Formats: sequence, structure tokens, C-alpha cells
Amino acid sequence: MGYVSSVLKQLGHNVDVLDINALRLDKETVARYLISTCSKYDYYGISGIVTTYAYQKWLIESIRSVSNYPIICGGGCASTAGRLLLEAGATKVIEGEGENSILSYFGSVFRYSNINEFPMPDWENINMETYVENRIWGKETGNASNVGIHKDMENIRRNACVITSRGCPYNCSFCYDLFGCNYRQRNVVSVIKEIKLLKENYNVDFIGFIDDNMFVDKRWVLSFCDEMRKLDLLWGCHARVNEVNEEILESAYNSGCRWIGYGIESGSQTMLNKMNKKTTVRHARTAIELTRKYDIYPNTSFIYGFPGENKATVSETVRFCKDLDLKPSFFHSIPYPGSKLYKDNEIQILNKFGGYENFIMQLGEAKDFVINLSGMPDKQYFKLKENMEKELQ
Repeated sequence: MGYVSSVLKQLGHNVDVLDINALRLDKETVARYLISTCSKYDYYGISGIVTTYAYQKWLIESIRSVSNYPIICGGGCASTAGRLLLEAGATKVIEGEGENSILSYFGSVFRYSNINEFPMPDWENINMETYVENRIWGKETGNASNVGIHKDMENIRRNACVITSRGCPYNCSFCYDLFGCNYRQRNVVSVIKEIKLLKENYNVDFIGFIDDNMFVDKRWVLSFCDEMRKLDLLWGCHARVNEVNEEILESAYNSGCRWIGYGIESGSQTMLNKMNKKTTVRHARTAIELTRKYDIYPNTSFIYGFPGENKATVSETVRFCKDLDLKPSFFHSIPYPGSKLYKDNEIQILNKFGGYENFIMQLGEAKDFVINLSGMPDKQYFKLKENMEKELQ
């Protein structure tokens, strides 16, 4: 939403942003806001991932109760549940990347040719204090990263998020990427400019890079670290275990990196192959050992219950975690719309939930159980997960 807001401003529109998630607004407060401002806006825009579908449906219906002006929906939910949003009362859904599509919708002939041309995110329209005063990763965050942090991160006071890339060159079966497999990374100059603005304007002391895979391009990473070293900021990111080596990790640490999140997914090569992860257990072991060697905290997450999971594969994962003294986060295998996992199991999913809308209505946090696709009976499925987590506590 930050980029699209900036694009609309460049077109000459006045834009307000109501960040419902960040502000933790209840529905009653949002409804009152819509009533009090219904004569102010000519257009409404809504964005969110597919797990917010139920809320977006309510929001569209609430807007429709006070206004007949166009409602434009974007983001992951629009890309995988666009028809349902239109049925709820939306005027337009924009699938995939929204910047050029929004230009087209408003009649502009200008188009961005690459992501380096985008304007900076519209931080002025976002309640930045809500973000900078709350930690992104580590203890007390309440999210998947709350297992631990590096000692240097304990005194972080103000942080911000930055995205350096779009797309993913991999194609894991459990994943749906809004931006597809065409990986594009902003140039280092653009990224550093954004970080400097955040530091100068909001006094941040930690940057969280929320790319799925930040270390795809080794030359880019090393160049970025050279520039980041000059800014005296701590930072963290996510990376794949097959994309780190000693040169990258040493350079990352020297430039302020203290936290890397790895989606290990499983300690069983059988399960990694089924997930089309294109990594090996050896990759994961080496990445964790090297990350620790260079004094960076390796946060690890795993997926439980992917089709084919059984007692033997779980035992392999437990052994892997014990060998490396890991305290990982475990997520249920969830067939998100658009993923190969969903497509391969669509009939079973729709039969269980009685339709697509009923299914996506149930999607929430990644740790929440949605459906058992492992092939194990439910009783065994839950007991095995419980025993695994007890053994690793």
C-alpha cells in the first residue's frame, strides 16, 4: 500500500491511509470512521493477504453501506480471491503488482519499467511510530521469530521494514508468491537511500528486511554490505540455506547483520524433495553452523504435516534439531491458494470445507491448523506433533 499510495500522490490525488492492522482497530471503530468520512473520499482501496479475506469482505460491505464510490482491491487476496471480493461489492480487483495497474486504472499512460523507478513508500501516511517502536523479530514479538535474538539486538528501540526485491526464483510446493518466479532486486543505491531516509526521519536503530530471499545474488549482497557498513545500523533478514557462505556471512556481520531467518522446513531429505525445496539437509546444517561461526543468530522454522509426513520423517527432523541444538518454530502445512500444494489437493479441500470461500474463511495464522493432508489419521497427526515439540523444548 505504501508504494501505491506514493504512485497515486504522483498522479495528483490526495490519499489517506487507515492502517487497520497496525493500529489494531476493532470493527466498531472502523465502522464509525467510515460513517464519519463517507463524504470525503471518491475512491477506496483495500489491500491484504488471502488470510484477511473474511475481514476484507466485511470491510467492503461496510463501505458499501455508506458509499457507492469505487472500491479497488489489491494484494494477495485480490490475486487469489478476486471473484469473491467482486461478489462482495468491490468495483475492481488488481492481481499481481499494483503500481502500473493503478496508473492504468486512473488513465495515465506512464508506466514504470522496473522496481528501481518506484517512488519511496508513503511513510507520511502511515502511523510510523506504531512500527518503529515495536520490535520486528526476536523475543516478545509474538510472531514466528520469538524464539530468540542476538545479544546485540536486546537494546533495539526503534526499527523499520524494507523490501529489496520482488519474486522468487524457486518454486516450493507450499508457497504462493504474488510476484511470481521472476526475481528482481532493487539496486543498492535505491535501497541505501531508503534506509538513510528512515534513519534520518524516524531515528531507527534496526532494519528488518522482509524479502523472502535476500541473498539470491551474491554480488549484490557483498556490494550492499559494503554500503550498509557505513550506516552504523543493525539489521536482520531471511535467506535460503543454499545461498550463504563464509564470505557472505562475514561481510553481513561486519555490516551490522545479527539475525537471519532460515526456512529449513524439514530435517528429512525425503520431505524436502516432496516440497520441491531444492535444498538439502547438509545445506541446512552447514548454513546454521556458519551463521553461528560469524556470530549471527540463525532463526529456524519448519513445516509439519506436508503430504507424506510420518513418524520416520518427524524423527529425522527431531534428530536434526537436537544435533544442532535448535529451538525452532513449527508451522502446520497449509495449502494456500495459488500454491502447488493447494492445486494438488483442491478436491479434498473443497469437499472438506464445502467450497472455496468457506476454506479461505478459515485461513489465519500460519501456526493454526487448517487441514490434515499428511495421510496420517488426525489422532496420530496431532499426537506426533505434540510429542515432537515436547521433545525439543
